[in-house]
Amino acid sequence: CRDDAGLIAYAAIVPELNALALCAVRENCRRQGLASMLVSEGLKQLGLMGLRAINVVSSDHSVRAFLRACKAVKIVSQKELMLKL
Repeated sequence: CRDDAGLIAYAAIVPELNALALCAVRENCRRQGLASMLVSEGLKQLGLMGLRAINVVSSDHSVRAFLRACKAVKIVSQKELMLKL
């Protein structure tokens, strides 16, 4: 999705994995259903019944709220590790 100022929202779906790899909406355009529309349209175009969301930032409350609204179910968690050099 675009407007005169540029990109508003985008989603990247990997059909071979049934995975939502990326989904973002410009901050001042959120809470208008754009992410839901992009994901729904992607599902429809690819003939998929559902998607896995990969690499979700667990500390991002808006992403977690969006996934809950989409009736997403948590199936796996990962730990992030950092090695100080």
